Amino acid sequence: MKKKILLDIDGVMANMKRHLQDKLHKIAYEKGIKIQCDNTNYSFSKYLGPELTRLLFDELYDDFIENGEAYDYISEVTHKLSEKYEIHIVTSRGTGDPKQFTEDEIKKKELHRVNTKKWLDKHNIVYNYLVFDCDKINYINNNNIDVAVEDWLDTLLKIETRTQAIPICYDQTYNKAAKSLGIQVAYSWYDLLVKIENALEKKK
Repeated sequence: MKKKILLDIDGVMANMKRHLQDKLHKIAYEKGIKIQCDNTNYSFSKYLGPELTRLLFDELYDDFIENGEAYDYISEVTHKLSEKYEIHIVTSRGTGDPKQFTEDEIKKKELHRVNTKKWLDKHNIVYNYLVFDCDKINYINNNNIDVAVEDWLDTLLKIETRTQAIPICYDQTYNKAAKSLGIQVAYSWYDLLVKIENALEKKK
């Protein structure tokens, strides 16, 4: 039976920086909105502030899901991983309680799920399962995931303490504490490939 890998999308596969900073700041400047960027914080409200967060979701989030940049070599690395491992892509995109959303918001979330699938296909990213779920810890435990790749430090720490999976952090400005906390950090997709292979070799 193949070992199982969980991969997040935003911050692991999709490079958010262009939309969170370059594109967003251009629109903010043109609209006369104060530019804010505390990219040491994962939370949008702290990273961007409330005004830029609203602007992001009003004008750029759909574009990010459709056209966000994929990290270099992601296609060839996922192809290599798929030869030996089962790949589960789990993302919180398009999730939430439908009872709390308007009909238009429900349609928008469905579109986000559809466009996420198209984005993965466009970048020729290989996987076995695509799951829209905001509870990765529950998913990891229910599906016997062996390695989980994530960018949010809070989730990485929960993976380490609440699951049997090995957490690997994909390096970002907001998760620099991961290494000092003993969590492995990957700095590129080929580095990630090596770290996954080494982690699963040790887990035999």
